[in-house]
Amino acid sequence: MRILFMSFVFMATGILYAAQNVVIKVTANEADIEITEYDFKSANYQPFLKKSVTMEQVLLDKKFVEPRVMRLSVNDESQGRLFVDGPGLIHIEVSDDGKTKVSGCVGREKLDKFNNLVGEWQQKFEPLKVQAEALLDKGAFDEIKRVRAQADDMLIEFFAVMETALMDMGSSSAAFVALQYLDVYKQSDMFKMVLENNRSNYPNAGITTRLAEIIERASILAPGRRLDNITLANAAGKNVSLKDYKSKLVLVDFWASWCPNCRIEFPNLQALYKQYNDRGFEILGVTSKDSESAWRRILKQADMPWANVFDASGDVFDHLSITQLPANVLIDEQGIIIKSHLTTEELGRYLADKYDHIR
Repeated sequence: MRILFMSFVFMATGILYAAQNVVIKVTANEADIEITEYDFKSANYQPFLKKSVTMEQVLLDKKFVEPRVMRLSVNDESQGRLFVDGPGLIHIEVSDDGKTKVSGCVGREKLDKFNNLVGEWQQKFEPLKVQAEALLDKGAFDEIKRVRAQADDMLIEFFAVMETALMDMGSSSAAFVALQYLDVYKQSDMFKMVLENNRSNYPNAGITTRLAEIIERASILAPGRRLDNITLANAAGKNVSLKDYKSKLVLVDFWASWCPNCRIEFPNLQALYKQYNDRGFEILGVTSKDSESAWRRILKQADMPWANVFDASGDVFDHLSITQLPANVLIDEQGIIIKSHLTTEELGRYLADKYDHIR
């Protein structure tokens, strides 16, 4: 009898629930509750539950099967996410003034802690970003190198902290959401770590399948693959296509006006372009997730003799899973990817090895 009690039930405010169930309960004098659930297959939130609640009601009481991510809205106002990472009671309390308190949602607490950690680091980076932007406007690129070196040192520490935080989150839906702060190309090891955690505990779950798809999709920029054609309009409104660069070694440089590190690289790219363009090296600049007016302003300020195009829809970045800048991809004369996410130092070494012996 004792074993049955321990494994089968738990008590929550006088109501009996199965111990393996996920329970979502709302306490409110009166509130309109709407919950949408993230569909890992379509990568969109879908309607899950919409109900007017008076006093106390149980909205969900089902056996826990796998991690789930939900969005909560109370009286048409977003109240953030709910993370279902195991059986238990998630209690939503709505006060008369509309304030909402969520308890029992461990994943929410984990992500809040993670978000606070990211926020602290953003505050640390902000002064360096302001300095870099001011120096960019002055064209003081030598001083920018010093600021960037500081930022690079901080980034090493930042990603070490992020890795530890993700490890602490384990195989959870909160860890899946936390990955949005990272780049699947540059921090692929962290994505794979979270994937392996989920495979160990939920091998067939939607969250596991989706994360594997994200990692697999990033292979679109893997060396040896052919880069899909890009056709977009330049500042004059004329379409420029990547396929026009046949028999050229091309660096496709993804940048935006709001990315100081992108603009910091312009002088280095200008020097490499000047040195190697007549030997077959080309650059195609692609801007997305930006305002067109800001893009045009930077084009006027920066001396970029290569073609630059604007992706108003954002489709190119989405298709190539580019979530962080700077980013680039180097393709050979047949359109095959050599490498992605090169620094200008790496690019310079590659160009020297390829061209400097040719006279």
